[in-house]
Amino acid sequence: MSNLKPLEFTILIEDFNPFLLPDPSVKVGSKEFRESVAKFYKKQFQPVGGTIHVDVDNEVIKVRWLPDEYSQDPFEYALSLLKEGELKDGAALMQSLAELNPDDPDIMFNLGMALSDLGQINDAIGYLSRAVEATPNNVNALVALGVAYQRNGKVEDAINLLKRAVIIEPDNGYAHRNLGAILGNEGKTTESETHLREAVRILPNDQPSLYGLAHCLESSGEEHKIAEADDLYKKTIDINPRSSIAEYARQARSKLAERSFKGKVSGNVRPDAMMYCLSALQKFDKMSRSEVQAVAFEIAMLGMSGLDTNDPTPKYRLRSLPGNYSGLQLVSMMYVGFKRIEPNMDVGFDLSEEYEAAQQLFKAE
Repeated sequence: MSNLKPLEFTILIEDFNPFLLPDPSVKVGSKEFRESVAKFYKKQFQPVGGTIHVDVDNEVIKVRWLPDEYSQDPFEYALSLLKEGELKDGAALMQSLAELNPDDPDIMFNLGMALSDLGQINDAIGYLSRAVEATPNNVNALVALGVAYQRNGKVEDAINLLKRAVIIEPDNGYAHRNLGAILGNEGKTTESETHLREAVRILPNDQPSLYGLAHCLESSGEEHKIAEADDLYKKTIDINPRSSIAEYARQARSKLAERSFKGKVSGNVRPDAMMYCLSALQKFDKMSRSEVQAVAFEIAMLGMSGLDTNDPTPKYRLRSLPGNYSGLQLVSMMYVGFKRIEPNMDVGFDLSEEYEAAQQLFKAE
């Protein structure tokens, strides 16, 4: 037999969040609204088993759930939805539980976190504030509330909460990470770097922490820090090359490489890159479009982990072409290849001057 107890709560129509419905624009109080609300609650409780009764009139919504011997704990089920990324459904069920347990800090915390990620910032702040009031030293709740305040534009409140969090728990990497990010956005680079370095020390394989520190170091403009930033961007990519943060890190590395490459007098052409472009034009002139495409795409995939355009050593190999190639040679080849198959595509590395000079030599031949 299940040890779960029946749940029963009443919520005023005016307090119900229409955002939870499939069609939030349905007129409040209409027949369609009442039917939609009833279906909504039945859908939320159906996966946990038991029997659900929903009554909706012009003023209130009454919900009653009766568990059976096979029923799951609604809180645990809602939590599993949130962990799986089903934020809207998880938040909806968690919000139902909040009506029954308005003083439960775990419900307030998880519901507030979900609503914050869903963009319901004011509601999130309300629930997270209740969680912090109930458990003042709950660092996770402090961090979540700080993030919500930052998303709401209340930056000083966010900073104060996160500073409080790192004082209570100095080894909480997430508190340092979020505090460092906000301080960086405010231009407080030195403080930002301090907290982001702590975040990376505590969470050495956390992509956001590595990326945040790299971005902070790059923003400093100091040459030795920019070199460290590039290394951190590479580590960020290596952890999970397919994540969105990895893509941001790749773009950052490309810009750093291009900045280093363009460390030349404006208007001048890099002879090595120009000759690599000329060599690619000659090579591709004897190949079909599909063959050129295969080479360009293989280099692009190889470049997802970053190509070292500053090292002239031929250390890269391709399946589609024999030989060993330097990073700059491959980037030049990719640039020319995409100019052949997708002329308007931005490959993330500007070789327009070198390519134009190489074209003139190629036409002269």
